[in-house]
Amino acid sequence: MRRNLCVFAGLLFLVGRTLAQGNWSVELSAGYLYNQPSGTVLDNWRSSWTVGAGAAYRVFGGMELLFDMRFARLPYEGKYIHLVYPATLGERRKVDGEPSSIFESAIGIRISTPGSGVRLFFTVRGGLLVTDIGQIMVSTWMDSQPARISPLTYTGAGATLKNGFGCLGVGFRVSLSHSFDLLGEGRFVSTFVGNQAFLPVTLTGQLQL
Repeated sequence: MRRNLCVFAGLLFLVGRTLAQGNWSVELSAGYLYNQPSGTVLDNWRSSWTVGAGAAYRVFGGMELLFDMRFARLPYEGKYIHLVYPATLGERRKVDGEPSSIFESAIGIRISTPGSGVRLFFTVRGGLLVTDIGQIMVSTWMDSQPARISPLTYTGAGATLKNGFGCLGVGFRVSLSHSFDLLGEGRFVSTFVGNQAFLPVTLTGQLQL
């Protein structure tokens, strides 16, 4: 994923150098991603911060074509681990988990209301969501043999999911100068399969080239 971010940053730089026209803008964003209950193993990771970068092309008026990528790293929480083992006298168990990562790449449309000052906007996006689910290791041992630890991988953990997704967003924008806008946005992201859903709330700086 780090390599993908570096490649995308390089593409943004090239876009800025080769297409430095008044219709192009670059964007950097940060915010909080709320992990929504899905009834899957992903419920064992809690909400966390998210960052992103992208480019926007003003088609006409208040309509912009969006190209963006976002990344989030979710800490392991383990609130919904279900272990189905028969109780054994003298047996001990320990559950450890790794963080999960989410990488989102999307294209979309943003439509802003006309006027000056604070303006509303609406967005529609679609793209690819790559989720690297962290490992969950269940270790068991007996009191009489503490050195003999038996590790097991929890079902569904340690996998990489690649799913298409759709996204709807609403927010506001404020022009701080003739070339810089500040945008606040809340979005609902849902994959077409796999029952993944997130609610990112972000603040974005947009610089017109």
